[in-house]
Amino acid sequence: MTSDLFRVRALALVMLLGVAGSARAQVITGTVEGRVTDSQGAVLPGVAMTAVNTATKGMFAGTTTSEGLYRLTFLPPATYEIKAELSGFRGEMRQGVVVRVNDAVVVDFTLAIASVSETITVQATASSVQVTRSELKRTYDEATLQEVPLGTADAVGRNVYGVATKAPGVTTPGGRFGRAFLGSGGGNVVANGTTARSTNYELDGISNVDPEDNDYRTPVSVEAVREFEVLTANYNAEFGRAGGAQVRAISKSGTNLFHGSASEYFYDNQRFQSEATEVQARRCTADQIAGLATAPAGGCFGDFRTNLYGATAGGPIVSDRLFYFAMFENNVRRGTNASTGTVPLASERTVNTGSAAGNQIINEWLALYPMPNRPEINPRRYQANDFRRRRSASFASDTRTAVSSSPPKRDSRTFPR
Repeated sequence: MTSDLFRVRALALVMLLGVAGSARAQVITGTVEGRVTDSQGAVLPGVAMTAVNTATKGMFAGTTTSEGLYRLTFLPPATYEIKAELSGFRGEMRQGVVVRVNDAVVVDFTLAIASVSETITVQATASSVQVTRSELKRTYDEATLQEVPLGTADAVGRNVYGVATKAPGVTTPGGRFGRAFLGSGGGNVVANGTTARSTNYELDGISNVDPEDNDYRTPVSVEAVREFEVLTANYNAEFGRAGGAQVRAISKSGTNLFHGSASEYFYDNQRFQSEATEVQARRCTADQIAGLATAPAGGCFGDFRTNLYGATAGGPIVSDRLFYFAMFENNVRRGTNASTGTVPLASERTVNTGSAAGNQIINEWLALYPMPNRPEINPRRYQANDFRRRRSASFASDTRTAVSSSPPKRDSRTFPR
């Protein structure tokens, strides 16, 4: 009995350690690494290395090994100043080193002997080539996300996960990017020939997958995202749950400077549509939309307007120590929306089952279907403009410390889906 209890406890401990390791492995930070040598090419051990986040003044420190190598890990995505210092040598600082999520930036130093203490400052240049990793991916920074065109008519607004369909190697099986009726479930992100169920979605390193159909669970506004990454092949074993694309969003945080934004996207479906053929929907007058005048043969464009508006704000609570970031977004859609369907003809509504009860059941079922009203397009075609009002609101808040490398506390809700 005691032996069995010991084995159960040992197994529970192993599973707990495995879960902890798996949680830590979801990388939402970057790395700076390299080698430090002297002017003759000899390696320099014991060099003090520091990385300072220019936005929050958060500092990360380390030293070089006996082979002159250093590695500064768990750096949140930001711009850094990297400094190398060793007694008897002239210190050197690299400014403008950009660290992205899941990237390893290589910064090498060559220190010269100095009789007095002095430091050389060098402006770093960003490298577009990863020399320490082999995965295929596309990373979108904050500025790029603002320029990517996204649909705003959807109930989820400017959802950042829609950007994944624009990454190299990614295709979509059709339909809008939201919930896709693919039979096998999943979203619309299909990478390099895999299935829609093979895509994994993350938010700040935490799974954002809906187990019902393996699509994303919570949409995330572009306005709340600092960096967005789509990995499609050859990524490390730390990324699990799926064999297709890894779609990852990193939320914004506050800095030592107050910053914010406000925006509104307006869309009028009647005003922004172009003319069509006689059997397709067209622009209509107010009387035609209301049914007071004869509508075109192809019907009317849906008469609706979308207002997608929001604002963000971020800044310091305690300078160099504690920061905040908040975001609000609301998507309101008003007006009518054209709906079409195929319904039974009048000649197909005559019921004779030989049973009064059977006839009643089928007649009640047929009464649910309206009569066709667009025979020019299809004898069984029914079309109507229904009034709809859809509203979707998103809230996000984030509070971080300058030196924290763990996932931030976050409250993100969207309703209704």
